Amino acid sequence: MRKGPAILRHRRLLAAFVLILVAPHVLFAALDLARPLPDGVLEQLADSPVVTTSDGRPMHVGLTPGEGRLVPVPREALSPHLLHAVVASEDRRFRSHRGVDAYAVFRAAGANAAGRGVRQGASTITMQLARLLFDAPRTVAGKAEQAFRALQLERRHAKDEILVAYLNRVPFGGNLLGAAAASHAFFGKTAHDLNAAESALLASVLPAPSRYAPQGDGAGARVRRDRVLDRMREEGFLDEDAWRAARASPLGLRPTSFPDVAPHAWMRVGEGRSSIDPGAQRALEAIARAAGGVDGLAVVLVENETAAIRALVGAREPDARRLDATGRPRSAGSTFKPFLYALAFDLGLLAPSTRLLDLPWRARDWTPGNFDRAWRGPVPASEALACSYNLPAVRLAAALPPGALAGVLRRAGCRHVRHPGAGAGVDLALGTDDVTPLELAGAYAALAHGGRWRAPWIAELDASRGESVRVCSPGAAALVTRILADPTRARPDGAASSGVAWKTGTSSRRRDAWAAGYTRRYTAVVWRGRLDGRPDASLVGARAATPLLFAVLHAVDPAPAAFEGDGLVEVEVCAETGLACTGACECRSTSQRPVGARALRTCDVHQWLPVDAASGHLLCEHCRSRRGRTVETRRAAVHPPAAAVWRARVGLEVPALPPHAADCSDPLEPASLRPLIVTPCEGQAFVLVGEAADVTVRVLSAQPESGVRLLLDGELVAEVRPGTPTTVSVPAGRHVLTALTERGHTDTVTFVVR
Repeated sequence: MRKGPAILRHRRLLAAFVLILVAPHVLFAALDLARPLPDGVLEQLADSPVVTTSDGRPMHVGLTPGEGRLVPVPREALSPHLLHAVVASEDRRFRSHRGVDAYAVFRAAGANAAGRGVRQGASTITMQLARLLFDAPRTVAGKAEQAFRALQLERRHAKDEILVAYLNRVPFGGNLLGAAAASHAFFGKTAHDLNAAESALLASVLPAPSRYAPQGDGAGARVRRDRVLDRMREEGFLDEDAWRAARASPLGLRPTSFPDVAPHAWMRVGEGRSSIDPGAQRALEAIARAAGGVDGLAVVLVENETAAIRALVGAREPDARRLDATGRPRSAGSTFKPFLYALAFDLGLLAPSTRLLDLPWRARDWTPGNFDRAWRGPVPASEALACSYNLPAVRLAAALPPGALAGVLRRAGCRHVRHPGAGAGVDLALGTDDVTPLELAGAYAALAHGGRWRAPWIAELDASRGESVRVCSPGAAALVTRILADPTRARPDGAASSGVAWKTGTSSRRRDAWAAGYTRRYTAVVWRGRLDGRPDASLVGARAATPLLFAVLHAVDPAPAAFEGDGLVEVEVCAETGLACTGACECRSTSQRPVGARALRTCDVHQWLPVDAASGHLLCEHCRSRRGRTVETRRAAVHPPAAAVWRARVGLEVPALPPHAADCSDPLEPASLRPLIVTPCEGQAFVLVGEAADVTVRVLSAQPESGVRLLLDGELVAEVRPGTPTTVSVPAGRHVLTALTERGHTDTVTFVVR
């Protein structure tokens, strides 16, 4: 009976002991259910946006939403010395406790109760991480919250995960967050490359980052660093020799600003890996800085095979605050002409040897001319493109289907070109619409890549977006490339242009100077202009932009390989016109055309004409239908009016056509005999000054020795010699001007005086 109370007491003690052991676990389990640790809490990090070059080097490190610099790195990117230094200085028993160090708690409580001066803390690395993750206040309740969250973290994550997460978030003073940002700012190196002394110095800052910044207190920083080194030796992280060497080393501080390379490039990326090649970028920036002249400059470099933008400069001095001219629409000038000719090759309108008329051409309210104001008569298409003659390009554009050129340019990524159905006229051949340097670089890269366009990309995430688009056939691209890469073309630097295809452009009134070119590897575009948009006499593509273009291409591809001519077939053409031969063409040669292109236009100069066998008179359909005539055909050269005028001016023969049968009621008028009114243009408007406007009239004729009468609204106002300008005083109103030759051939234009 006496043993009963003793057994009961023992059981109660045992139950109390079990309750003491179990209760915390039960309480923790209940709290863990009520307030679970958020999923992925260690990955939820508001880090700085980082943009890197194509090889992973940082180009830009931005600010976090809280205006800090934070660059998280994985475990393998942290120096082992740094991990050891932080554990030795901040939490010696980190590897043994489960988030809360009971020994440290009791030690700190005893020391603080004894009032030994400096208060001691007991926060473990895991508790400090919990405070950073959950923003717990520095109060008793906050400490309890830290302890609870630390226990949760230790149950779900490995020690190394916790240590790395802590080092990626812990402040190091100022706006530096995490070891990677601090390593760069303090030592100009990565956290992986820190030695023992540098790691100890970083760890010594952690107890009070705002006070312990090593830049302001070198002596104090050395004392604190050496104290951490001592602890590292005590914990076995450093042997005697390494400890002595670390203590003897200088602080090694090398304050380094964060990278800000190619601002106009990283601003387009935002975050992540870019396509920028650091070597090419440095080369382009050096070329841009050395460029004199006007203030506006843009240079774009695209890799043809991948469509990756390898370098980009939007201003002479790279600065994020400066306007990025690479995306600024500007008048294209003659840079659209290669696409005009590629389209014409595919449509069968011409071959490289086809003769185009470099002669006056008129349209309503517009009189285009060549840059040098000269005319050269019929010239090969290859020469017309290589020398960028305007008048052949306008005539060629007029022969295209409506909207065809605009459609090709828009397929080549030129989004600022008018829609094919929005009235894009022949003036588009001279680059009257806008294009950005980036768009033009992508378009020329399509020519370099066999006529297939792919959107240029700068952010790695965009590399696989978008399908390629066929702009022209491989053969048409090869013909254009062959013309633009002709080694006989004169370069500004006097060197041979083999392996480089290039084109210049100058907008009207000299507001924009362009140079676009490519090798087999790279395409580059250079734009020069005034940022205020005003004209400047120096803005000529060949002088202001082309030297920079060749400097860029030489820097990135100093020995370009020769171009290949794929997708071409050899055809027979008329030796005089360069068009498909007819039976009337006596002299023939060969030229190349794209495989699969439409049939080449036939020669329209050499013809078989029906004549009367007896009289030799030219017969029309009406004549041939009359009985009693014996019809035979004769070979003849029938030149269009403008070509006939030019031949007469330069002393070449204008073959006379046989006279038409005099008794025919519908006489033929040979087109080559008609005069040509060069000015005024059809539909041109003049401003009334006083009672009349002075209108300059200029007429050309294939018979320059003959006089031409000018009739204004049917009344004779002057007699002129062909090619000699004359001034006619014209009153207000709408008027019809007629040029009449001695043989009765006429040309007429209508104009207005307001």
